[in-house]
Amino acid sequence: MILAIALIVLAFVLIILELTFPSFGLLSLGAAAAYAFSLVIAFGLSAGTGWSFIGAGILLLPMAIGFGLKILPNTPIGRRLFLKGPDASEVAHGTLPEDLKELVGHTGLALTDLRPAGTARIAGRRVDVIADGRFVERGGGVRVLGVNGTRVVVQAT
Repeated sequence: MILAIALIVLAFVLIILELTFPSFGLLSLGAAAAYAFSLVIAFGLSAGTGWSFIGAGILLLPMAIGFGLKILPNTPIGRRLFLKGPDASEVAHGTLPEDLKELVGHTGLALTDLRPAGTARIAGRRVDVIADGRFVERGGGVRVLGVNGTRVVVQAT
């Protein structure tokens, strides 16, 4: 019984090692062989023991794979495989560009039909806008109501 338990533990350790060190399937083959021999020993003891080992394998295999994938980014090979994200200090807060905030209250002309999205010339620059309310024809006057993220909301004047 101890040998069967040792073999099933060895099988799951080999699965975790396969995920953290590339062996091109050799560790997986060893894990499969260890698991198969543990089943042979367990079924040799009794059918109930054998089926409990199969149940343990069904439960422990996803856990071993999950654990191996969790520790993979911390291994030397995993650090080469995965990109590192930026630090919190490097990420800009908010999506509101400063130059778009300055457009609130300005008026301009619709360069395309706004149904509801289109382009307008506001304060001498070309801006992608969204009309709030009714359809605005090309050449119609617009006034900037507000900026929501990167959306410039305009209304016909």
